[in-house]
Amino acid sequence: MKLHALALVALTVQLSAFTLPDATPEETSRFFTEQGRTFVFFDSARTIPYSDPSFIPPAWVSRFGSLTGGTTFNTDLFQLTDPLTATVWWDFLQSGYRMKYVSIHWHANGMGGERLYSVPYGIATSTGPLSVESPSGVPIVSIAFYGFDPTRLEVPESSPPVVLLGALVAALAIFRRSLV
Repeated sequence: MKLHALALVALTVQLSAFTLPDATPEETSRFFTEQGRTFVFFDSARTIPYSDPSFIPPAWVSRFGSLTGGTTFNTDLFQLTDPLTATVWWDFLQSGYRMKYVSIHWHANGMGGERLYSVPYGIATSTGPLSVESPSGVPIVSIAFYGFDPTRLEVPESSPPVVLLGALVAALAIFRRSLV
């Protein structure tokens, strides 16, 4: 029994110390060009206001995302004061959603920036606590979550319209032959 408890404690310590990997330059490029087509914005936890006066932080931005934060994914950002590190976690096992990117933003005294984390496929549907951190020593003010929505049809960009048009013409020709 003691051995099982010790193993559980060691596993918990190992998971809480795990930090998401930074996105590679290629992944960062894809993030900015494919957002909205192959993956969507889920929600963002913010501790500072937008220009919208109806948004009162700290809160989830929910109305702009396809999911509501604090339900199937979450962060401890709201419980921290001027955090340089925060924790994120999610559980999409029953929903079909998958996490793809986690983006943090920091801002203070005129300094700000963004750090993009890439979520490894093996933990895209469920994970324990993972660390994200501001590399500049400036507090994190928002954490945004992005991923794959099972209700959206993903059309690969690698299929040129000419190939699709050719497939349509071929299908029409086959259909026409079946009528004769």
